[in-house]
Amino acid sequence: MKPVTPSHPLTTSHPLTPSHPLTTYAKLTTSASCINNIRTLHDIPGPPCLPLVGTSWMYSVFGPYSRHTFHVADVDLYRKYGPIYKERRGGTTLVSLHCPQDIEKTFRNEGSRPNRIVNDALVWKRRQNPDIYPTVGLAESLDEDWYNLRQKVGPVFLRPNKSLFLLTQVNLAAAQLMDALMRASGRRPWAGGGPFVVPDLNEVMVRYGAEVIWRSALGVELGALRSEPPPDALALSSLSLHQFQLMADLRLSGNAWKMCPKMFPKYRKFAAVDDAVYSLGSKHIAAARSRLLENKGATTTCPASTILEKFSLIDGLDSRDANTIIIDSFSAGVTTTASSLVLLLHRLGQEPAVVRRLQQEVDEVHGATDGELTQDLVDASPYLRAVVMEGYRLTPIIPSVIRILPQEVELSGYKIPPHIPLIAKTRASCRDERNFSRPLQFIPERWLSERQGGDEKFAIFRREAKANKFLVKPFGFGARMCLGKRLAEYEIYAALVNILKSFDVKSHGDIALGNYLFLAPIRPVALTLTPRVQRSH
Repeated sequence: MKPVTPSHPLTTSHPLTPSHPLTTYAKLTTSASCINNIRTLHDIPGPPCLPLVGTSWMYSVFGPYSRHTFHVADVDLYRKYGPIYKERRGGTTLVSLHCPQDIEKTFRNEGSRPNRIVNDALVWKRRQNPDIYPTVGLAESLDEDWYNLRQKVGPVFLRPNKSLFLLTQVNLAAAQLMDALMRASGRRPWAGGGPFVVPDLNEVMVRYGAEVIWRSALGVELGALRSEPPPDALALSSLSLHQFQLMADLRLSGNAWKMCPKMFPKYRKFAAVDDAVYSLGSKHIAAARSRLLENKGATTTCPASTILEKFSLIDGLDSRDANTIIIDSFSAGVTTTASSLVLLLHRLGQEPAVVRRLQQEVDEVHGATDGELTQDLVDASPYLRAVVMEGYRLTPIIPSVIRILPQEVELSGYKIPPHIPLIAKTRASCRDERNFSRPLQFIPERWLSERQGGDEKFAIFRREAKANKFLVKPFGFGARMCLGKRLAEYEIYAALVNILKSFDVKSHGDIALGNYLFLAPIRPVALTLTPRVQRSH
């Protein structure tokens, strides 16, 4: 389906400017409660809500959008209704937030057991199979179930002193990435010559993401980046992407399938793909677990070096939950991080000045290495981190973050009752010129302090970035922050360092995006790589 385009495409020079100043939005409603200065959920503006279908009609053949262009609707509805508006989809009232202060207040009031909307199809399927899934998995759990799992496994992923082991496996995959990019262009790796075109960057980056996560989880090569990947590597990479797309379709298609899931064709297809991913993943996890048991008696002083090994040391963690967390991390991480890299590299391909400055830092900091990362090298690369942050702001693949608060909260002058899904529409808000000056320009200096080499002429940009930092939270915030944050960032840093150490990059045109719970290109994205220096192997 051809994506709907807003009246001012956000890839052009038109920043997002709602038709009403933010200070006047509160005057748009005139119900009795507003006259008494008590504005409630009922008073929040929003698009027409029809009987039975609510606002879902807008994303059907009868409306201006589709199930895969919610990110386009975010922009248009923000322009029309202001920084807070409501919709009703699938029988649920949703409140969308664009004001930075409202978004920060939502995050800061989420509590120690924050909830969000879960993927009903995955939850329903797992609850029908308790022998395989003692819980529905960390990502889909709520309340105490979520808290108990998070307390056990969170430190493995997020504590800096405990997650450095991930870098070893990222470096191994990044070294293979370079050869895979050249092979994708039809060129023999490091054979010399001029520029070459990678015709489908996303396909290569999906395989790179699969390799990174597999190595990090199990400590063995998946083979996804080989010249002839083994069948399981190709199957896992493609099935994971298909699984996510089907799950998104079910989540965005209303409640009809819930009446009798097994009679609904799209659910049956999703269940079959999910079973295939779990079966393949479990087979490899079982083999890795057997290797751990064989080596258990060996005398060693080496710390645990894989996610599975660290999980095996956690008291009370059911091995079935460990399997589910690893497989879910693979399915979600492969697709999302690949899309992040594709969007960022495509943008860098249109920003030669940014690339030159980044290459200068890469040469100075990483010049004596073979592209391998350490935490010290990451810490010594402020412009690299700033480039990635600006990518999160301008080319995010997560257009919104959802929270469900346990208590009433006042946002933009409206009292919102507890248990209402609040959607922080961060992507659209990052393109508002009142939040970020020159919002559609790629300016990494927004995120550089003077101590890190930031120019004084960008001082206002830095102040805006600091004031609106809650608009750039691609991994969420607080207790429910995405567990894959560190691994994803290491994966992105390693890819950028290795590519820009050896190549200049150039891209052409705009990217058409589809929304599948995250934003992904709907057509192949090409990238031209030009060798910076002759490299011999």
